[in-house]
Amino acid sequence: MAKDYSKIVLNPNEIPMWFGGFETAVETALAAGAVPPISFLGIGMSGWVFCDQSNMAFKVARVHDNAPGIRQYAYRLIEDEADFLTTARQLPEKIRKHIVRIHEWKSDLGVIKKACVWGKTGAWSDASHLHDLHMEIAEAMDPLGWGPPEFKEDSYILDSNNVWVLVDAGFVNRFGKRLADYAEDVVQGRFKTLIPLGYSEASDLAFAVKMDGLDKRIPEDQAYRLFLELKDLEDRLMKEDVARLSKSLA
Repeated sequence: MAKDYSKIVLNPNEIPMWFGGFETAVETALAAGAVPPISFLGIGMSGWVFCDQSNMAFKVARVHDNAPGIRQYAYRLIEDEADFLTTARQLPEKIRKHIVRIHEWKSDLGVIKKACVWGKTGAWSDASHLHDLHMEIAEAMDPLGWGPPEFKEDSYILDSNNVWVLVDAGFVNRFGKRLADYAEDVVQGRFKTLIPLGYSEASDLAFAVKMDGLDKRIPEDQAYRLFLELKDLEDRLMKEDVARLSKSLA
């Protein structure tokens, strides 16, 4: 018998069931500590978002989604967002207050636990002001080795204190030393994650390192070494994928 979620989720009628994976996303949020009943806030390319009775938001990576290829990609986006939000806590208060506060990254579940921000969602009419704020955040995060998130007006909420808060920091990119350190962890096997990197991700990382080497943001010799090691990793991962596929078809 299917589980009744009507007493667990306050607004089940607002959930787009055609996405698939709703039940697992709810159960994952609860496993991450969400206090029911919870409210469904939205779903994007990378994850489901819920708010609980303690006013905590839970962004759950779509790792159990049935859509082909979404699992690996979604988890990495959420993982990068968690790292970005954690780094943002180092910023001065005048900028930090505009970025949602992360409380915990639950890597074993693929869940970001962060403050739930209620208020007016940014719209096209707010675009000019929000774009200026977005550039301020980008400028502040640049010395910390992060590029800005994708800009969307509805990634911002005007809270009860009349402060615009960035609540969705998706599609961020590391560069410079932060990127090099991340790549070193990957090639040295120190990068521990719920969902291992795929060969396409190794390829993308190799390209990013190469470009940062050309731009002198990573020492040229280090960038060249990391590029070659990442291409070797890409080759190994691709062969493993082919072997798994061949075995499944045998």
